[in-house]
Amino acid sequence: MALQGSLLADTPWLRHVVDNQHRGADGVRLGDFSGDSFPDIVIGWEEAGLVKLCLNPGPHHSNERWPSLTVGVMAKRLNYFLMIAY
Repeated sequence: MALQGSLLADTPWLRHVVDNQHRGADGVRLGDFSGDSFPDIVIGWEEAGLVKLCLNPGPHHSNERWPSLTVGVMAKRLNYFLMIAY
């Protein structure tokens, strides 16, 4: 496999938080769940016992907090990484 460019970036990757309401995020899945062609994120929150969908607001608002909704409630302390359907 050929790689173009350097694996070391000249500038650090900027971290952006899309949802920080809970603790214990345990796995994510990406997909266009809203049908708008932007990749949305499904997050399993192990400590909260929730599965949330974070909707990508598009390129003009992607640096803001993403709108989200709870799409599942599960028993706490389960491994969501294996349980979230893609």
